[in-house]
Amino acid sequence: MTRYVTVTPPVGLAVPLQSLKDNLQIEHAEKDTYLTELLEAAIDYAETKLGWYLGSRVMDMYRDSIPDNNILYITRGPVAASGVSVAYIASGETDYTELSTDDYQLDIIDRSARILFTEVPTYNTERLSPIKVRYTAGYSDTDLIPKKVTRAVILLATEMYLNPENKTENFGMG
Repeated sequence: MTRYVTVTPPVGLAVPLQSLKDNLQIEHAEKDTYLTELLEAAIDYAETKLGWYLGSRVMDMYRDSIPDNNILYITRGPVAASGVSVAYIASGETDYTELSTDDYQLDIIDRSARILFTEVPTYNTERLSPIKVRYTAGYSDTDLIPKKVTRAVILLATEMYLNPENKTENFGMG
């Protein structure tokens, strides 16, 4: 089983509040708090549907085991090239030990990433989550977020503002 835990949440919004205000043609600041809440909800909705993060954050991915092919997949990306660490709980131990970067290869060609263990550690198979991968996920610069995604988030937040009675499963349905 794989679990993802946010260690450090994103700072600020992945989509600027001003973009939403421009779309709604709102020039005052009276509703900024409410619009920010809608934008946060739209970003969360988009991240959930896409399966990857927009705003940069530090994540821990926990695994119960290493697959037989010695490859772990980090599906909640995009994963930054720096700052990746792999740790494990050794047999008979209770604390995580960091694995040397010589013992694995990192592949971050796509939004998802792969870790190939060249030397598989002897980890505690009698514990849950004995493998931990810490990494930075999301876009470090909001300008790198695909424009289609940014636009979709703005449209979702606009829909929530204009039709507050509409449930999230009905987004785009009227």
